[in-house]
Amino acid sequence: MRSLIPQRIPQIPESRLILYSLIEEENKSQARLAKTDDGRSWLLKSSMRSPEILAESLGWLLSRRLNVPTPDGAVTTHSGKPAWLSAYIGQIDYWDAKKMSAIHNITEIGSMLALDALLYNEDRHHKNILLEPDPDEYRVKAWSIDLADAEIGRPEGIKRVALDLPRAVYIARGIPLDVTRDQALVTADLAAQLNPKDLREDVVEACGLASEAKVDVLYDALLRRFQNARTLVEKYLSAYSEVVE
Repeated sequence: MRSLIPQRIPQIPESRLILYSLIEEENKSQARLAKTDDGRSWLLKSSMRSPEILAESLGWLLSRRLNVPTPDGAVTTHSGKPAWLSAYIGQIDYWDAKKMSAIHNITEIGSMLALDALLYNEDRHHKNILLEPDPDEYRVKAWSIDLADAEIGRPEGIKRVALDLPRAVYIARGIPLDVTRDQALVTADLAAQLNPKDLREDVVEACGLASEAKVDVLYDALLRRFQNARTLVEKYLSAYSEVVE
């Protein structure tokens, strides 16, 4: 039976993929350069467990809801197992406080921090903020990537943490809160105003992709965090400022 829930994440058959060499291996996920038969380049993350697929999928959906800059995404299979595709960004660099003057969307890093607070993501190290030439090294765009380790991938885990904050000790250093704070709070307000029906649709879609049955557990826990978004984000920014001072 066709799902009554709109599907927002593209699903690309493995037969459409041409795989290239292994790029890196981190956190038990293998990253390979891949191309689809239409010539588009992707970064394929394979060897992913169900919680990682759930976190990537739901994190991507919510990033789009909250206007967090994140590359196009899709799901596929690799060797019969679920895998995540992220649009390939060439000539990348990573977050470096010395380069912040070149980042034309630096305020949107505040949106990334707000997302991390809401999804209980502790993995915002400098390599999870990509810098893309736009159009060259003197003007670059920041992108948010890799939410596979966020607690939203574990329904009982996000229920257990309730309204606790992720630890800020692993966040990339040197993010200017004076520049990013306002946008972080804008994102928090967007989250608080998100229609619960839309949030549930995203949870249902991501759980379906990850074969996760505990939809209600995840939805209830996430709804509570979104309803308290402003408080969570403000506390998270304060915790980050204490770590870096």
